[in-house]
Amino acid sequence: MKLKHLVIFGVLLVLLGVAVVLKKQQKPAELTTEEYIPLNLSFDSAKVSQISIGKGKDLKAVELAKNEAGAWILPTFFKARADEKKIQDLFKAIAEAKGELRAKDKALLADFGLADDTAYHIRMLDASKKPVFELLLGPKRPQQASVFVRKGGSDQVFYTETDLFGQIGIYEDAEKASPQSDYWGERRLLTAQIDQIDAFTTKRFASGQETVTTQVLRETDPNDPAKKKWRFVRDGLPFAIDAGKIKQYLESYPSRPASKILDPKAKDYGFAAPKWQMKLHQDNGQEILITAGAEDPATQGIFIRVSNEPAIFLFPKYYFSGVDIDDSYFFGANPLAIDPEKIERFSVHTSGFEVSVSPKTDARDAVKQYLNRLKNLTVAKLAFDPNAKIDPKSKLRNWIEIKKEGVSETFFLDAEGMPIEGGKNYLAQKRDGSQPFQISETTFKGLFDNLQLLTPAPEPAKK
Repeated sequence: MKLKHLVIFGVLLVLLGVAVVLKKQQKPAELTTEEYIPLNLSFDSAKVSQISIGKGKDLKAVELAKNEAGAWILPTFFKARADEKKIQDLFKAIAEAKGELRAKDKALLADFGLADDTAYHIRMLDASKKPVFELLLGPKRPQQASVFVRKGGSDQVFYTETDLFGQIGIYEDAEKASPQSDYWGERRLLTAQIDQIDAFTTKRFASGQETVTTQVLRETDPNDPAKKKWRFVRDGLPFAIDAGKIKQYLESYPSRPASKILDPKAKDYGFAAPKWQMKLHQDNGQEILITAGAEDPATQGIFIRVSNEPAIFLFPKYYFSGVDIDDSYFFGANPLAIDPEKIERFSVHTSGFEVSVSPKTDARDAVKQYLNRLKNLTVAKLAFDPNAKIDPKSKLRNWIEIKKEGVSETFFLDAEGMPIEGGKNYLAQKRDGSQPFQISETTFKGLFDNLQLLTPAPEPAKK
């Protein structure tokens, strides 16, 4: 091939390469404007007093509105209190959404599912019912977390990767699903400010009998009038209170939501004969009463009524077991106040064995491990049966005797040697006349089984 032909061929290759590059950089006409028309969904959320969320012709499948007190409720869903965090999260997600223009022709709206009769509608009004903002979501999703959107009254279609469907409770196929009021309901049983609660009482009801299981009060600290401290109201409890555990208990309610919000008029939920009740008092004088009714046969959940809520809650049974507690739940760690360095002597007695140890002169691992078990003693629950007492003459009585350094009185802890009838726990009691309590089978065996390990090794025979 001649040089002239090679030059011509090289020029053609260069021109072809330039043409390919230019072709790749070209965009359809409607997309070339995306850089100049960014998605802007800003609005003044402070003005919004009503929200309706619908699909197609059903524009009000979900209705949210502020009541006279300024709280969000669901006026067409038993007037249940709405989850304000979900509302604020929706406002934030819309305002912060980023996206690209994909179409601006009314004839193309149906291709994106954004025709008025197929799209999801989010309409926001102010207190006088004047429009604040409207957003339409297309159910034809390009991919799982993305969505096509347009503002009300506009034909411009934008693509955004903000999961706006998730923000309104649509997690499955958006073309088949529809907005649900239940998603927006506040499911927390207790929403009061924890630091405003200054007293609460819990009760159990069984066979016509009422048992006060917990009663605590937060009052001015006599040692520091500027502070308040929690105390037990009940006299005769065996161990001291841990205020931190009260706070943890109250703060656990938000992490234990109801599974469903129910129509208060649908049926009898068993509140005439409740199984449990909790009364909370706030420092502003207001009270909240939480009542547990019957068990739902289908889910084994518990029907719950809260005095300041219009709807009924279905509360999971595994959550209920975490709130149905007694005063022992608030006992502090190391309730026996065991300091291994200050134990002069301890003795353990069972019906078949007895051993006495002086930790200051016996540093074996078995002794240290036993002291740790004493230190980590856990109370399973209080014993409320008035007949639940340990007979001092019983041959099955076990006990632990502890002599502490600098303490004149010797401490005694008694425990029955047989499990409580119908269960695996064991009855235990301090010898100071305080209320008896139950310990688990594991705790009992850790204190009274294999005591041979504590027997001091025999001294070597003298030669």
